[in-house]
Amino acid sequence: MLRKFEHKHRFCVFFILALLGIVLVSGCIKQGVNQEHLRIDQRFGEEQSESRTSSELEFELKQDSGIRVADAGVPAIHKLENGRYRMYYHGPGGILSAISANGLNFEKESGIRISPGMPGSSESMVSDPTVITMPDGRIMMYYKGADRPGGPGKAVHKIFSATSSNGLEFEKGGLRIDSETTGDRGWASVPEAVRLPDGRVRIYYAVSYTHLTLPTN
Repeated sequence: MLRKFEHKHRFCVFFILALLGIVLVSGCIKQGVNQEHLRIDQRFGEEQSESRTSSELEFELKQDSGIRVADAGVPAIHKLENGRYRMYYHGPGGILSAISANGLNFEKESGIRISPGMPGSSESMVSDPTVITMPDGRIMMYYKGADRPGGPGKAVHKIFSATSSNGLEFEKGGLRIDSETTGDRGWASVPEAVRLPDGRVRIYYAVSYTHLTLPTN
């Protein structure tokens, strides 16, 4: 009987020690996991803080003093291969241009880049140029054509294109977005063209109601 009692006693002691060991190991593991989570949270917080600081610095803008080009509207800037900047803008007679070496002091260039069409035509007024360089080196301009002055419901705005080999002499390429057939209610205006990595061109433009259409050529 004594031996049986001692055997049971040793078994109970061993069982209790084993349970204590499991509890201690589990506690250590949990503590290690919690510490690792804390380190991850701290690193994430530091990265978020650095990201916010970087973004705030990156997007800090200051207005330059002076006027770049008088009597010019809706400009688009195109950086040339020689480092100069050409501004295309709406002015007297159509879409004009000016050139600058530093992006601040512009000199008007002679001639008209895009002339308006006949009165009452879809290009009776031309404005809102946007330009990109195509893979073959040509300059592609997209611009708004309107049949008359006025806002949505009073005038029809469509988007046209023109190409140039030197950025000064453009050949009209025709209608690109016909707002009367695309569901845009006669108002496709203020285009902004972006060349995608795969070579395609995406045009962002304003419509007569509160959403943007993003066609891809």
